[in-house]
Amino acid sequence: PDLGLVLFANVLDPDILQLPDRVADIVLESEFPQARSSMVIDAQAEDAADLPGVYAEFEEGLVVELAERDGSLVCYWLGDLNPLFEKEGWLQSRKTTLALRAVEGGLEFRTGCEAPRLLQRVAGPGAFRSAGAVSADLSEYEGHYHQAELAETHVVRFDDDGLSVMLPSPVRHLVWKRLVRIEGDLFVSPIDGEPSCTNVTVRFLRDGSDVVTGLSCSINRCRNVLFNRVPKGESASVEK
Repeated sequence: PDLGLVLFANVLDPDILQLPDRVADIVLESEFPQARSSMVIDAQAEDAADLPGVYAEFEEGLVVELAERDGSLVCYWLGDLNPLFEKEGWLQSRKTTLALRAVEGGLEFRTGCEAPRLLQRVAGPGAFRSAGAVSADLSEYEGHYHQAELAETHVVRFDDDGLSVMLPSPVRHLVWKRLVRIEGDLFVSPIDGEPSCTNVTVRFLRDGSDVVTGLSCSINRCRNVLFNRVPKGESASVEK
């Protein structure tokens, strides 16, 4: 049957997102040829046990994490939990068009009608949840970054704790703040209480002279939002 379900909530609680799945389990029960419990990937199975970890693609700044949840293999992408089942050689999401499969050196990843992309394994499960010790000078990323269509500015600062992002406002704050480097110009921003590091990805952009000129930010609701770096002399006018 055709089913439309809209859930409104004024709190950000990942458990709320499980409610539509429960409704679908009841209403669409007869649509599945086998029990839902069998449409999962055993995280301890021989071909799945080595998959948990963090994977990244650096050209577009894509970061996903495979992890074990209640004994099953799941994929976190932009913070969204995707239970996986196997179909036609791919591990596919029960919730979205996301699909992936293991290849040498990492994962092949696709979503919707987009061409598959190769993600390389960059760390084991649970990595990048905190900034840790900062051994590199990240001051080249400091500055004001402006998004004209949204009339929004993000301020990137570097201190002894690493890179942080904030709004130039005394009353408005981002849910995320601290940036943790994956590799090169690709960063994630872990959020307290979230089960993966993938909620926010930030990729800094460079010109032909290797100078940082902007950043691309992705969250669950929107991907690759471009912020242009503001010349230092113009930062004050942008804040107004």
